[in-house]
Amino acid sequence: MEKDYTMDSILRVQQDEKESGTSGAEDVIPPKGQKEASEHTIADADGLEKDERKGHDLISYVLETVDSATCIVQIPASRVVTLAGQCVIEILQGTIRICGVCLVASPKKYRVYSYPWTQYLVFIESLDSSAYSELRKGEDSHKMKSKKAQTFDGSVLSISTLRVRAPDRMTAIPNSIEAVPGLFLLKPQEDHGKGLPPYFEIWNEWEQLLRDVREAGKDARIMIVGSRGGGKSTLARCLGNYIVEQYGKALYLETDLGQPDKAPPGMLSLLKLCGVEYGSPMSPLDESSAVVVKSLFIGLTSPSGDPDAYSAASVALAREARVPAQGIPLVVNTHGWFKGMGLDFVTSIAKSVDPTIVVYMERNQNSVGSSEMPEKLVRVHIGRRCDQSVV
Repeated sequence: MEKDYTMDSILRVQQDEKESGTSGAEDVIPPKGQKEASEHTIADADGLEKDERKGHDLISYVLETVDSATCIVQIPASRVVTLAGQCVIEILQGTIRICGVCLVASPKKYRVYSYPWTQYLVFIESLDSSAYSELRKGEDSHKMKSKKAQTFDGSVLSISTLRVRAPDRMTAIPNSIEAVPGLFLLKPQEDHGKGLPPYFEIWNEWEQLLRDVREAGKDARIMIVGSRGGGKSTLARCLGNYIVEQYGKALYLETDLGQPDKAPPGMLSLLKLCGVEYGSPMSPLDESSAVVVKSLFIGLTSPSGDPDAYSAASVALAREARVPAQGIPLVVNTHGWFKGMGLDFVTSIAKSVDPTIVVYMERNQNSVGSSEMPEKLVRVHIGRRCDQSVV
């Protein structure tokens, strides 16, 4: 007899477990060779061992394992879980935020690519109904009818792995659980030692930035600047997704020669985004998700190799993006060379783009976020409109 994995069935099981004092998490069997989370120990900075209870919390998120490739996961409201692996997600109940967009329960399935060997791990945040209603303020009424806030305090997902390797070749990730072979669940903002990049943190000023983008409407021109390692490309990617969700399309100007997010190295590109991308820059893309408007080949990985060629190409693409007939919000991703000649390049691009919003990202040992602008760029607070031209 086949099991029923509808939302009503899952809620009935939860209610029965609550009344009987049992939990479906007790039936979860850890992968072969992995200890029970309650018995797992790790060494802290002083070399002392302590109980690792974070893994136990993650195990409680897995309601049931459907088969060798699929599990049902519940994420409490306002909680975040990070994925490592390739999978297909179906939202059975609730509302989540992923890669900068909000998704509600529906039969639609989403392919997610979260590679642990890159600096882009995908996190899923479960939104409560009040937070979701606030995010949806200002949307057209016909959209609201199909996106009603959920009453269930949490989100329930069906997650199926897309394995490209045999399970025994997958490298275990510290402080995580392997929900099904090849798919790991991790909690954000944890220290996993050397060799694994830090998780993408939920930025406190993200909501303010989105409100300012909505206020600017289709005339929004968001330029993201800062030194390398500050999260510029990740933020630009999430902003592009959000704008596509709101307006159906967005323009994306890539001016980073060495580490472009959406173009081959050595090229500057202006693209039109037509679909949301759930994953890292290395994800397989749908042919309809992005269209190249114009691309210029420089043949270098740094502007220092040919400053004149880089400056002329970047300004030409910036002017192309400002064509009045476009009427599409613009996201500008810049390189991490933010001193001397590099700052001159960024300033030149800013003059051509004339951004309505400037985001300055800075990374230090304590945080990732906005900071004070250099004197060469107009001083603005994160998400605020520029009251004067960039000089």
